[in-house]
Amino acid sequence: MEVTRRSLLDFALRGGAAACGLTAARRMMLLDLLAEDAADPAPFQIARVEYAAEKGRMLSRLGFGMMRLPMKGKDIDEELSGKLVDYAYRHGVNYFDTAWFYIGGKSQYYTGKVLEKYDRKSLFIVNKLPGNPGCRSLEKAKETFATQLKACRTDYFDNYLCHAIGNWGAFKRGYLGLGIIDYLKSERDKGRIRHLGFSFHGGKDDLRHFLDLKDQIGWEFVMLQLNADDWKGDGRTFYEMVVEAGLPVMVMEPLHGGRLAKVNVGARKKLEELKPGLSPAGWAFRFVTSLKNVTVALSGMSSMSDVIDNINTFRDWKPLTDEETKSYFDICAKYQGKNLIPCTGCEYCIPCPHSVKIPEIFGLVNMMRIEGKLGPDGDGRGMSAADRKKFLVMYKNKLGTHADASCCTSCGTCLEKCPQRVKIVEELQNVVALVDRVKKGGRG
Repeated sequence: MEVTRRSLLDFALRGGAAACGLTAARRMMLLDLLAEDAADPAPFQIARVEYAAEKGRMLSRLGFGMMRLPMKGKDIDEELSGKLVDYAYRHGVNYFDTAWFYIGGKSQYYTGKVLEKYDRKSLFIVNKLPGNPGCRSLEKAKETFATQLKACRTDYFDNYLCHAIGNWGAFKRGYLGLGIIDYLKSERDKGRIRHLGFSFHGGKDDLRHFLDLKDQIGWEFVMLQLNADDWKGDGRTFYEMVVEAGLPVMVMEPLHGGRLAKVNVGARKKLEELKPGLSPAGWAFRFVTSLKNVTVALSGMSSMSDVIDNINTFRDWKPLTDEETKSYFDICAKYQGKNLIPCTGCEYCIPCPHSVKIPEIFGLVNMMRIEGKLGPDGDGRGMSAADRKKFLVMYKNKLGTHADASCCTSCGTCLEKCPQRVKIVEELQNVVALVDRVKKGGRG
């Protein structure tokens, strides 16, 4: 039986299960696989680490981000999502992260529903106070927090965050000026918040202000976007600032919106030669979790292949050596696509008032650039006829005629929502020019 299950797991990891939604037969195969695994009385457990903010509490190094669950149309595929969560939990994942806006507001309700069957003391449930609507007033913050507890079917949150803060002035006016931080501290005193921290999207000066409040507020952790791409920019600086403040780091976007998992053939081959069996995503996770102050790295897992790969990555976890880290960066630098748009696909920018499918547009362009299909420089020049046809067909079929980049009116509604501070309007205009150039055979 074990051999059979392992062969099916290997099938899923190679990508077969990623397409499970395409046919009923594949979906049934996946569900049978999960049922067989569930019958194993002693599944292996992934690596855990002691949580600095709660001595003696062991957290899984891999956290389950509940923002990219498998969907059935506009609804969460509860059966399949439940199987993925069950598999992760059985193999040692105990850190589950949700938020008010994830999956159009549905994530926190499903998180409560799917986790309710487990022993609450075995779980680490995480939620976040949204700046809007949570910080419009003190009363709104109280109402939001109460709604979140009810949605997640819990009496307390293990970690609770001020969500996506970055602008010091706005934080001072809202969280501090309206008394919201004092309210959150009172909830911590009551035990309904066990640990209080913040997720950060901003500049160095902003982060310094927030960290200077460590003793006044009692920050216990910081969530940072951290990955091999960001490490070359502000990511390393932000990490070192938090380390200097003596706080543990929870990592979001360790794969940079999936970009570090979707490397091209050349990179995959080199990484496999360097450490056989460790996937590109596994390399990205190993890098961030090898950093001393990183406690948990989150993954928004939407397919069984994601879950299996991530569980296998953390099954026999060991930090990367300095030599391995250098080789990893050298390979990424050599084989990464050019002119990639710094979009993580978080979907905070949608819905667009003009129905532009912003994350899908950027995702398609980045995928083609990573594969080297948009020419040597990713600008549509020097493409083969086959690649031009492939790009134009995919662009049309994926987006339709009323949601592509040309529908952008430059209203700028998306700009203030983007935690990556992507120049979305400018990038959409670049995509329009790119499509036009490809249509003209690389001219223009």
